[in-house]
Amino acid sequence: MAPSNTRTARSSARREGALRAFTSSAWRLLTLQLIVAAIALGAVGWSALKLGDVTRATAAKQKELEEIGGLLETSKAELSAAQERVTAQSQAYELFFSGNTRLASALASTNAQDVEIGVSGALADLSRAAERLPDDPTILRALARAQSANGAHGEAFATLSRVIDIERATADEADRAADLVARALYGCRAGEASGALAIAAAEGELAQILKLDRSLVADNQPLQRACANLPDAAAALRATTGATVAASGATTDASEASPYVITELFLHISQEEDRPKAEKVKTELAALGYRVLGIELIASAPRKNRSIRYFHDIQKEAGFVSKLQTDCTSAAASAGLGDAWQEPYREVSLAGRYERLPLNRAEIWF
Repeated sequence: MAPSNTRTARSSARREGALRAFTSSAWRLLTLQLIVAAIALGAVGWSALKLGDVTRATAAKQKELEEIGGLLETSKAELSAAQERVTAQSQAYELFFSGNTRLASALASTNAQDVEIGVSGALADLSRAAERLPDDPTILRALARAQSANGAHGEAFATLSRVIDIERATADEADRAADLVARALYGCRAGEASGALAIAAAEGELAQILKLDRSLVADNQPLQRACANLPDAAAALRATTGATVAASGATTDASEASPYVITELFLHISQEEDRPKAEKVKTELAALGYRVLGIELIASAPRKNRSIRYFHDIQKEAGFVSKLQTDCTSAAASAGLGDAWQEPYREVSLAGRYERLPLNRAEIWF
């Protein structure tokens, strides 16, 4: 072979080797690039997945924060409402105590102007208290008393009816009986026979309730007087309790209508041997319409404490004490007791000495 051909072959072989080396390097480089690209693509995918997780976690946290915010707002609203209820309750009872005190003072006053102003103020306080706590039976009972004292007997009837409805399932029998009696009284004073008929019917409950204390109605003289000109009401009360109600046309002068008329008495004896005689006087006084609540022994020298002790000055000014003097003398004479039991009594006022004295009561000390 010629030398030129040999050189040509060698040169060609070197080129082919270089080409193969280049091609191999290129493939390795391409493979490396593909691997890098795949890794990069995987990293992008992983990042995308992580980003999605982060986005979802962020959204979940945001929702959780929104829920917490909602619960916080709800709690704030509930706290605010609770504070308002506490404030309303506090204000209501302040008004209740104020109104109840003003009403008691007004009814104990002997000055007509003071009574009018006091009852009006009490009614305003108790009405505002009832606006704040419209379902409180204690406040509503006081409001009914104030309404009746102000002459709004129909409103008092409606208010007490609400109390009866509220406490239908919870009031004890004695409280319910007292409410029914008071409601009938308000109804009668309003000139509505339905008021007294309501107490007689009372959904069939009254007959059982009055077994506890029939005197709630039988000895309730204001109720009987209020029913005097209502034949249907009087008949209903007689049928239910056996109470003796004045016939239609009975007198209804101011003295009989007064809450200070003496209708209840406590008798006091100075020695035990006087008890049988006091029992006789008690019987005669009961026949005259008085309710004698008891006979109590207060040991002392005989006749030392002989007196009529009345609770309110208006009772003497209106002649109620004088009438009691006469009735005591009459009762002793009817009982066949001697002159010593028919002598006049000293008249002693207890007005202002004690709180919450009943309006219609007095004491007889033999």
